[in-house]
Parts: sequence; C-alpha cells; structure tokens
Amino acid sequence: MTPIETVDTSTITQLKVGKNEFSNHKWDPRFSFDVITTVDEVVSKKSKIDRVLERLNDDIDWPEAPTYEIVKEMVAFGSQCWILMYEDLACGWFWGNNNVITKDFKSDGYKLEPHECYLGTGTVSRKDKKIVNASQIAFRQAVELYVSYNKKDIAYLYCDNWNIWSIKLCKGLGMYEHDFINGR
Repeated sequence: MTPIETVDTSTITQLKVGKNEFSNHKWDPRFSFDVITTVDEVVSKKSKIDRVLERLNDDIDWPEAPTYEIVKEMVAFGSQCWILMYEDLACGWFWGNNNVITKDFKSDGYKLEPHECYLGTGTVSRKDKKIVNASQIAFRQAVELYVSYNKKDIAYLYCDNWNIWSIKLCKGLGMYEHDFINGR
C-alpha cells in the first residue's frame, strides 16, 4: 500500500483545475518563482530553502514539516519545489509532481497521466506578507505557471477539510471539487 492510499478521503477536499479554467487575474510582477528540479539546485539555493523552512517553522506547528535533507529527498524523488519570491525575498513555496499523486512528495502514489500534475504544500510566511492577499496572489500565479511551465492540461490537489481558508483560496483561482483519488 502506498502512503496516498492511507489518506482518509472523508477528511479532505479534492480539487481540480484545467489549464483554461483559471479565474481572471491581473498578473503581479512583484511575485516570481525559483524553480528547483534537481538536488544540485537544492544545494545552490540552500539559503532560500533555509529561509522558507525557518519561516514555515515560525508560522505553524507542523510536526511533519520538511527539513533541508527531506527537501533533497523530495526533489530527488522527482518533485519540483517552487520558491515563492516577493521582489527579492524568499517568502514561501509550493510543491508539484508530474508523475504521481503523492502524500508527501517523496513517496510513491497513484500514477498520473502525461497531461496531469499534482500540486500541494503551498505556504507563504505570515511574517513576510508585504501586501494584502499575498498568499492568494502568489499561489494563483504559481499554479497557473506550474501548469504552463510543465505543459500540463490538468492540475489536482487536496486540502484538509479543517483548512477552510485554503479550500476557498483554491476555489477562488478556478479549482472545483473532483474525486481524483478514489476515482483511480
């Protein structure tokens, strides 16, 4: 059994968006992304990763939060780390995988079709929010760019049901509920 098969789907909201289904959005050029796809890039961008990890641990109580070594494992597994930049400040990240729906971005899961991708674990530090709605702007732009950058047609992600804010954020960018885990 893969770790994704252990997810209790009654406790999550599964979401989907197609490349042409994103809500209207005015692009904010102050946000950009440092895409990390190799372990060598993890090493060369260690200071940015360390800053995101430090802020992540300051912001939330998350016992399973990745460490620098786990970030290397996640990227070695084939997951992409997108460091969210506000101007020159590394202020968050989100993760994607083009091969599997994975619970932790470092272990096997359900295979994706070539036109699909799986996203998750997005965060923007509360301490670094320089503008109102920074999380919404950064995540909205990141998801659309990820789909385009990787030449995908469909993106999936899931949110824990208790995280109402995250579900609203995802629906606001055009995602809608879709059972992509049990439907496989």
